[in-house]
Amino acid sequence: MKESTHSPETAERPGFQAWWSTRTGHWVALAILALACAGLIFGQLSSLGVWKPWEADEIRIAREYAQQDAPASVESGAEADESPENAQADAPAEDHKSSADATPEPNWVTPTLDGKPVARPLLKTWVLAATVGEPAELGDYKIGELELSARLPFAVAVFLLILATFAWIRRYFDTWTALICAVAFTTTPAIFLGVHTLSSEMLFVVLSSASIMAFFELSRSETARARWLWGATLGVMLSLSFLEQRYFGLLSPLAVIIAYCVTELPFEQVARARENPSGVSSLLSRLDIGLAVASLAGAGAVVLWGLNRSAAATGETLFLPHVLQWMALLIPGFILLAGAFIGRKSSAGRALFSAPMLLALAMCALVVGVITQSYGAANPMRMLDGEIAGNIPLFSFLLENHLSGSSPAEKHMYFAMWIREIGFSLIPWVALAPLGIGYLARAARLHDEDDAPLQNIMAASTSLQRLLLVWSFITVAVVALASAFGHFYFPAYLPIILGAGLMLGDAKFFTRARLESLTIVAMGFVAITIIMMLGKDLERFPDRFMEPYLAMQEELGLPEDYAFGSTLKAIKYGWMILLATFYFGLVSWAGLTLRSLRSAPKRFADWRAARKDGAANTPDAAPEAPFYRQAKAKAAYRQESGPLARLAALFELPTTWSAWVLLAALLTAGVFLYKFAPDQSHHLSERGIFEAYTEIAKPGEKLYRYGISGSKGSVYLSDVESISKNDAFVKEFDSDSRYFVIIPRDKLAAVNYDIRGRFKRNLPVLDAKSSKLLLVSNQLEDGEEQQNYIADAIIEDPKTFTPPIPLQFADKGKIRHPTFDNSLEMIGWDIDGKPSDGSFPVFARGDSAKLTFYFRAKRRVPSSQKIFMHVDRSGSRLHGDHDPVNGEFPTNFWLPGDIIKDEYSLSIDSYASPGVYTIWLGFYNGSKRMKVTPAQASDKDNRVRVGQFIVGG
Repeated sequence: MKESTHSPETAERPGFQAWWSTRTGHWVALAILALACAGLIFGQLSSLGVWKPWEADEIRIAREYAQQDAPASVESGAEADESPENAQADAPAEDHKSSADATPEPNWVTPTLDGKPVARPLLKTWVLAATVGEPAELGDYKIGELELSARLPFAVAVFLLILATFAWIRRYFDTWTALICAVAFTTTPAIFLGVHTLSSEMLFVVLSSASIMAFFELSRSETARARWLWGATLGVMLSLSFLEQRYFGLLSPLAVIIAYCVTELPFEQVARARENPSGVSSLLSRLDIGLAVASLAGAGAVVLWGLNRSAAATGETLFLPHVLQWMALLIPGFILLAGAFIGRKSSAGRALFSAPMLLALAMCALVVGVITQSYGAANPMRMLDGEIAGNIPLFSFLLENHLSGSSPAEKHMYFAMWIREIGFSLIPWVALAPLGIGYLARAARLHDEDDAPLQNIMAASTSLQRLLLVWSFITVAVVALASAFGHFYFPAYLPIILGAGLMLGDAKFFTRARLESLTIVAMGFVAITIIMMLGKDLERFPDRFMEPYLAMQEELGLPEDYAFGSTLKAIKYGWMILLATFYFGLVSWAGLTLRSLRSAPKRFADWRAARKDGAANTPDAAPEAPFYRQAKAKAAYRQESGPLARLAALFELPTTWSAWVLLAALLTAGVFLYKFAPDQSHHLSERGIFEAYTEIAKPGEKLYRYGISGSKGSVYLSDVESISKNDAFVKEFDSDSRYFVIIPRDKLAAVNYDIRGRFKRNLPVLDAKSSKLLLVSNQLEDGEEQQNYIADAIIEDPKTFTPPIPLQFADKGKIRHPTFDNSLEMIGWDIDGKPSDGSFPVFARGDSAKLTFYFRAKRRVPSSQKIFMHVDRSGSRLHGDHDPVNGEFPTNFWLPGDIIKDEYSLSIDSYASPGVYTIWLGFYNGSKRMKVTPAQASDKDNRVRVGQFIVGG
């Protein structure tokens, strides 16, 4: 890469970045960060409902722990809820039992759910038990109180980590870079949504991150007092990490720390060699190598022992369960020990073997000893014929961690699944994250772009970047191992985001990269491609937005038509424009192109005059590459004073562009947290339905539930009395006293059928936002909106109703509507876009035709029928099969005498042949179609000829 000594951008407005390091700039940065945290970390804690079963189970576990009486708690499982959701919640705890009698006895270090031990974080359980351990009575419950008290401790922990990150980066870089990094971390969905979701492991993110940061400071401290302070801090963080994730809570930070010590060794060796080319001995001694080899040999011996011990294993099992547990515990330990011996003479490695580090490890060992002794004393090994039977309970406790629910990750953990989880957790920063990783990799260079030796390879800032790089990759390896034992959460978001933040804060890096336009353009294409791919995935699969925080659940229960719509498109394309403007220099390119077009006549005249005079062009002594010349021209243009040039400087200079990125990230995070998350919360939480009741009901108006099992699995409906269908909708339905009932959404059709049959009116529905539950009542008062969507499909006055396009056929001298099995009568239809002259409607390929069909129920249909619709022309067909009324009003609940309106949007395929299409419609169940009469209405395939429209060319 060429070095530009005259580029107008080499100094790139240093005043902007320097101002932030002033006293005023520092306080402004803290104010911006505080406001961002107020909105994103604390903003929705009390507003989003508790999601079931994921968050609900966390609270239930904590409440059960708070009320736990050691042996008696087992008996509480006698009345365990048998609902499907709770059966799923219990499943992970059962997956790793070897026999029915292998269930460990719960004690003070064992969280339980319905009396059964569950592998959940102990520290989180303690925190939740202290904040939400006592459930409120139904009448005393205040909306938002539970959610706030449950989530607030985790929000405070994340807020402290954000402040620590700001101070950490500011110490080794500058205030502007620290602000970028801290705000980027705050606006990452993994962080602000993780705080708002109890099922995520945010405490592990905080504690593991704080442990690694504390060790870095320990290795860099110059005074004994500072070293002991950081050693004690590290000990506390490691101890809490163990309480949170047990074995892998220790393994994750320790693996990163030791790997960092190893990677620093060659750089320190090179730095010493440059200072004193002769007389510098290797930092890696024979003793170190011997100890490392011995440790690796120990790991190999464990593998050989495991194979030998498991020789009698049957089936596809390679290792016996308890042997695999021994291997999972011992092999990583031997590998870490080998790494510690290899890296012990680096600067960081010496801290690893220092007295403050030994203090940290001793503090952690004390906590580990107390916890394991207490658990092991109550849960001895299970023996069968003198042999260990199945898993060792103590090792299961140390290794396992399971989230509630059913996840594909429990059975298989593919690399693509990890990428998907991390990707959706980082939107929109995932566009810059790979570039940030690449930027951090520059800290591993020994020479710069001009092949000159780098003299600062051991500088604190450079060493910190190498730590972040190691942190990112080692954590992936540890979590991949942990996934075999039910750990599905990625804790290393901080180093990935800090890589992107440090890159954005390095204006000199971008200034120089622009001199190689292909490099900067390639970076832009990578970022834009990632935004396009993940944005499209979210449009098609909106449930993936919450998937990372719910253990990558296979089914969230969102409606089939759920979508983020135009809001997500605006975000996606907005980010694409922002990235393209900077990486491709679109504004300066437009300015230079416009200038070139304006000056074209003069340049042409000058060329003709020079040719007429016979003047020869003098070639440059050293012609510049086109990309290099173009980059210089854009840089010079951004320093001009014209309106377009000032706009180019505003959006294309690295410092100001990074400010735009932060603003875009804040806006995007705000939409995610205040728009998308509440929209999904309506379907994933019972709070909305419960909140609607508390707002509508007057004192004394009771709430019941019908058709909803498993109230014990709910934090909102646990005290709601169950009522039978007869009591709920027959005995007292026409009484003067008002009451409310929560029913499953899929039972509305059946209940409404009974209500209309008995009382000649539709069931009042007061809240229908949830895709799972409805709030109904026996009365609808003035000013209340009827949200019974089935009522919307029933024509109120069937005797006077005339369809827009009646459908009739001649039959034995009479005009009749077509009927299906003499049960359903199709009286007419309608289509949008009808011309006033009565000709066929015309649609373009890619359009949607909105169709409405009107059916009269002549008698009860014994089974639910589906509509098949064939829209045909010669050699082409459009398919429109669908369930009537979006599947929410099955035909077997159509009341005789009612007219039902079925609305359907028919997509015109982009490859549809132009011409006249005929709509054919019928009903079917399985392979059997309902018979159409009269014969003139059918094509002998029990299809009714409805009408026609035109698809244009």
